[in-house]
Amino acid sequence: MSPPPGLRQQGENIVCRLHKSLYDLKQASRQWFSKFTEAVLAAGFFQSKADYSLFIKRDGTSLTILLIYVDDILITGNNIESIKGLK
Repeated sequence: MSPPPGLRQQGENIVCRLHKSLYDLKQASRQWFSKFTEAVLAAGFFQSKADYSLFIKRDGTSLTILLIYVDDILITGNNIESIKGLK
């Protein structure tokens, strides 16, 4: 781990104290999905009501589909430029 930008180094024995850990908690995956959903919705996608891990974005004739399964994300669509922009 590297110190955050702007932290003045005061010696070699300086450490960063972790205030809140997200990993190894039962809620970690839920929190991750919540943050991910927030970001994807802000990018113009809408979440499917039938499958909450499915996100769809329509822009004119362009269709981009994003599907999350455990720790994988599948991106597909009919416009390669919108897929590259999403990545």
